[in-house]
Amino acid sequence: MGTTTRVMTSCHTSLKRVWSVLRRRTIEASNDNNSTFAETAGDGFIVEKNTKFLSADHSLVVSHIRHQRWEPFILALNGTNFQELNECFCATTEYDDHSILSFALRHNPPFSVIRKIIQARPQCIHEKGSCGQTPLHVAVSSRASKYIVGFLASTYPKACEERDHDGKTPLHLIFAHKLDSVSTELAEILVQTSPSSLDVEDNDEMCVLELAILREAPLKIVLLMQRVKRRHLSKTKQRAPNSTNGIMNGTSTENGTRIHSLSSVAA
Repeated sequence: MGTTTRVMTSCHTSLKRVWSVLRRRTIEASNDNNSTFAETAGDGFIVEKNTKFLSADHSLVVSHIRHQRWEPFILALNGTNFQELNECFCATTEYDDHSILSFALRHNPPFSVIRKIIQARPQCIHEKGSCGQTPLHVAVSSRASKYIVGFLASTYPKACEERDHDGKTPLHLIFAHKLDSVSTELAEILVQTSPSSLDVEDNDEMCVLELAILREAPLKIVLLMQRVKRRHLSKTKQRAPNSTNGIMNGTSTENGTRIHSLSSVAA
């Protein structure tokens, strides 16, 4: 009987050691992959340690966006707690986007989808990703339709002046890509929506008009920006106190000199 007890005790101890080793290796593997994702059923993914899992319903909604299945997405969205979905999505680190809205904008959505998302969660239009970009930045970078860009800009005009981590506004980003008729349309929308965005400089101290001249943008858009800038400056001077006018005149003169210099080089 004593021998049997010793054998059972020994087996029990060995099992505990094996379990301890397996548990330690599992934890180590989890730590090593802390910032990665593993695919799960339903085309979902596991979120970072100590965060929530996307539920099956949430994973399905994300899957619809990734595969541009917009009709099923709208139907699934109607039966989903959108705030909870957005919070779970924000907890992931697979993408730079911190909202479903920005994520959807990268997948060429129709206007109806963007409008539906904003109706479900109006505040998501203000949310920035890890690069400091608003949904309007993402829409411009992804070359969304003029209807989507116009809707985002008119719904949240301040986004036209928001700078990302490189100091670039959505208008700056237009001239960071190949210029064509789409670029001209988007630039017209942003300039008309927020004339003051023309005064914003990026981290390289470049305003949009300077960037447009350097990129040899179409004359139509350069002239539009110059016209809007002059009109905006005139209105600003009329509203501002005399002391402020002096400062603004100085800034305007400096920018004007730089732009004139760039125009000469471009010519």
